[in-house]
Amino acid sequence: MYNKDGDNMIKVYESNENKKLTEITEIKAQSWINLYHYDEKELNFVSEKTNINASLLKKMLDNHETSRIEVRNQATLIVLKLPFKTQNSYKTLPLGIVISDQYIMTICQHGKDFFAELLEEGVLIPTEKTNFTIQVFLKVASLYLLYLQQIQEELKRQEKWINQATNNDALKGLLQIEKSLVYFRNSLTSNELVLERILAGKILPLFESDNILMEDAIIENKQAIAMANLYQDLLASLTETYGTIISNNLNRVMKFLTGITIVFTIPTMVASFMGMNVHLGWFNQAKMAFPTLLFISLLLSIFVTYIFKKKDWL
Repeated sequence: MYNKDGDNMIKVYESNENKKLTEITEIKAQSWINLYHYDEKELNFVSEKTNINASLLKKMLDNHETSRIEVRNQATLIVLKLPFKTQNSYKTLPLGIVISDQYIMTICQHGKDFFAELLEEGVLIPTEKTNFTIQVFLKVASLYLLYLQQIQEELKRQEKWINQATNNDALKGLLQIEKSLVYFRNSLTSNELVLERILAGKILPLFESDNILMEDAIIENKQAIAMANLYQDLLASLTETYGTIISNNLNRVMKFLTGITIVFTIPTMVASFMGMNVHLGWFNQAKMAFPTLLFISLLLSIFVTYIFKKKDWL
């Protein structure tokens, strides 16, 4: 089946004797079925071909589905949260792995690029369903770590110009980072619970090699959780510092403007006093009256400026 751009929305793969994946044109037993950009029609089609309960597959139509495990009619649905990058932030969405005796299926609306990388790495073997599942978990945890490193770089960029900040533009960027970290923390925590259930060996059979791989996936996931917690604490501190610096910088600007206003008010006051309709004696007839007024105004302005600078008011 194809989408409006002519891209096949259902990819089917099988492994050969050398455990190398090859794409095939029909759904066969012990194959891997990969769905992306799907709707209810595609899910019903796959359900008919595999005899997997359609209602189980349709759980993945909900983009707010949380990480969990559900077993129905000899088929197991494992949902984990996959991170992805948007234009301004990071979010998560559900990735479903459906396992039955005959098939293994992955369902994710944004899974095309994610599984393209796994295909290049050549680590997915449809006949080894437990290993397949753990490899997906391991890749997801690695992707979280990659995006968290990018978030760290963004935090460093924010710190570089935080001292010059006088508006809320950077705060908006920090807010986007905070939202991303909240998504990541919640998703990583729920993914960890699913991993622990699989580790118990009641959902999928675990062999010795699977246990080693599972430990790696759990370690990667815990590391991602620790990083997300650390960056969220750093972000909270940075946001508080940022708000204080903005307030301080604005106060400095207001202090400067107030001082300049006072300095420029002095010539105005002198001119106002001397321009009143009152008798000033000999000064009215003095030839140097105007230059004298300018000199007095300038002298007073310089004196006030000196006092303000000395007291750090300007």
